Amino acid sequence: MSEASFEETIQQSLPKGLQAMYFTEKQLRIMEFIQQFRAERGIAPTLEEIAKNFNVTKITIYEHINQLERKARSRERSSAPGRLRS
Repeated sequence: MSEASFEETIQQSLPKGLQAMYFTEKQLRIMEFIQQFRAERGIAPTLEEIAKNFNVTKITIYEHINQLERKARSRERSSAPGRLRS
């Protein structure tokens, strides 16, 4: 049996409504970091803490988080009652 890819592993750990969405590997890694950070410390990391972990700028993390939020909002709208789903 082959090992699940990193992306498959993270997708399986997401809430059911988010599992079908497409996330980039970087987005999945950011979500995993945030989840782990919150589990360990009880609070969410700052943009600076996330950026430092990934050795990128805060604006890069901001852009990734913006994309994640857009995807979540898009998912919420598409699953609203009375809406047709494709």
